[in-house]
Amino acid sequence: MNQQSDKLQASPKSHSKTLILLPTYIFSVLKNLPQELINLKDDTQTSLSSIIHRNKYRENNETHKLAYRLPLVPDGDTLSKWEELAAQKPITPKNQLKQIGPFLTCKSPESHKKAFIYAIDFLVPDGTIVTAARSWTIIKIKDDSSEWWPDQSYADCANLVTIEHDCADWTKEFSQYIHLSQWSVTKSGFSQRALLDAISKWEKWLPVKVWDIIGKVGKTGWTDRDHLHFIIFRWDLDPKNKYGFRSLQARFTG
Repeated sequence: MNQQSDKLQASPKSHSKTLILLPTYIFSVLKNLPQELINLKDDTQTSLSSIIHRNKYRENNETHKLAYRLPLVPDGDTLSKWEELAAQKPITPKNQLKQIGPFLTCKSPESHKKAFIYAIDFLVPDGTIVTAARSWTIIKIKDDSSEWWPDQSYADCANLVTIEHDCADWTKEFSQYIHLSQWSVTKSGFSQRALLDAISKWEKWLPVKVWDIIGKVGKTGWTDRDHLHFIIFRWDLDPKNKYGFRSLQARFTG
């Protein structure tokens, strides 16, 4: 009976401690909210719950959730042809080379940093056919450039295609294909005009299927040799990440 009485007497004290700690807890939560939440006002297009839902996927797991195919069609030549590209000056060190399927790939320490850390450079000659690594929708096209040079100032001159992919848990992943030849996307049947028309009609996308031809490799943008820069990424709401996205480790199914 005395023990029960002691517990009842201790209860108000424990409640008071909880009430004292609660403001501290709320402050710590607010302090760690992403900038998108801090700036949230009366935007009816942005749901608080959806932001929190997306934000929880900033986990340490950097591997993509979806299955992707290799984004290129080999021309039937031998691997030695890709090795010739690696041997061009500046020579790519052997410890940066890796074979994926029939292709030779490399890391580019100068450009594959931070948000781009898991990007892959497929060493393939200009004219190699580029295909969608997974189905869903094209959300960005650029293929009007013919400029290139091994300097970062030329990065915005790169032709590219970005494809959005929906995951089963309502999150999204994206695949991007960079260094495409001029007008090769348009000649493949996709165009910026078609994409803009779709947007103007309140459609969200330009449909694409896995293995659809979306362009050809061509030196545009920041590059020093023939190759396809391929990256899989998802959005990152971490305010410390100025890019707003982070790349994912690719595991190809063939």
